[in-house]
Amino acid sequence: MKRRSMPEDERGRPQIADRRGFLVASAATIGIAGLYGLPGNAARRSGPADIRYGYSGIGWGTNVQEAVKEAARMGLQGLEGHGPDWAAWFDRPLELKKLFDASGIAMVSCSRDLNFFVRAGRGAPATFVERGQIPKMIDDHVNFARRFIKPFECNHFKFTLGGRPEGGPNDEQIRIIADALNEIGKRTAAFGIRLAPHPHIGATVILEHEIRSLMKQTDPRFVWIVLDTAHLALAGMDPLTVTHDYYPRMAEVHYKDVPARFRTLGNPVPTSNRDPITGGSLFQPMGTGGVDFVPIHAFLLAKKYKGWILLDYLAPAPEDGVGTFEQSIAHNKDYLANVLHVKTLGPTVLGQSACQYACETAPHSVPNSRAGR
Repeated sequence: MKRRSMPEDERGRPQIADRRGFLVASAATIGIAGLYGLPGNAARRSGPADIRYGYSGIGWGTNVQEAVKEAARMGLQGLEGHGPDWAAWFDRPLELKKLFDASGIAMVSCSRDLNFFVRAGRGAPATFVERGQIPKMIDDHVNFARRFIKPFECNHFKFTLGGRPEGGPNDEQIRIIADALNEIGKRTAAFGIRLAPHPHIGATVILEHEIRSLMKQTDPRFVWIVLDTAHLALAGMDPLTVTHDYYPRMAEVHYKDVPARFRTLGNPVPTSNRDPITGGSLFQPMGTGGVDFVPIHAFLLAKKYKGWILLDYLAPAPEDGVGTFEQSIAHNKDYLANVLHVKTLGPTVLGQSACQYACETAPHSVPNSRAGR
């Protein structure tokens, strides 16, 4: 059964007919702090659930200050960093942490996103499948986790695994990746950080047999996983089944939807987030119908999941047809409150956004920067 929380246009995409009315309704239904008589930060940290909800920082590009401010004013509890865009802060984590603390939100984690550098064509691609690169990759990732992620008191390090070899990784390449992850994870565990690779469309590991092979060959004491409902569905998997199978090793989960046709198996696996049929983004607002979030969320609640759920969305392009970035955030937050009955989010403070679609201080230097997430 398809679950829709917004009307559709002629191409089956969510449509916001009355932008102002939608946002006012979102504010009314999501203003949980007001219902409990609590200030915003108290509401974001209260309630019976141990789950915390954040947003991906990639949509704001390099404007990290704006990302922190807007995540807070939208009533969320955390923000996840995007490595290339956040590079200016890598040598001053404590300064950035002050911004987070002042806004009352936490950093979820921060990705290295090796796939970004492959897309950008910046020199030799960094990969986990070339044995000659592995020693440096291990040192770089351990040092990044220690120097930048640990000061934020994050408990895991989420990252992608680089570009996809032609034809996908073979058995030997998956063994190389597994050995590298075991070593990185052993080192980061020594200072309290769980290593958590993120299977990703267009990246090294995404197909079901690749994920299962990698997880089988890695040590559960040292290697965890970040699961994304959209990427799993696009790659032909049932997100609920994968979440069930790897729950004991799940460090973080991403909620985002895809077109309803991906609810059934047999669709071609895309290599990017652009829909070859509609031309819009394959990453759709929650409730579009490609992912059934209700049983996934019920499973996590039943397991008493203690961790982050990330609303992992890029800033929408105008041609995506889902409104501005602020409207996109408000819709997904509204879905959490109205459909999944989340009661621990703070109020939404509307009308203060400094951006409309992409929220960068300058045009992104990388062509097709929306190609993946």
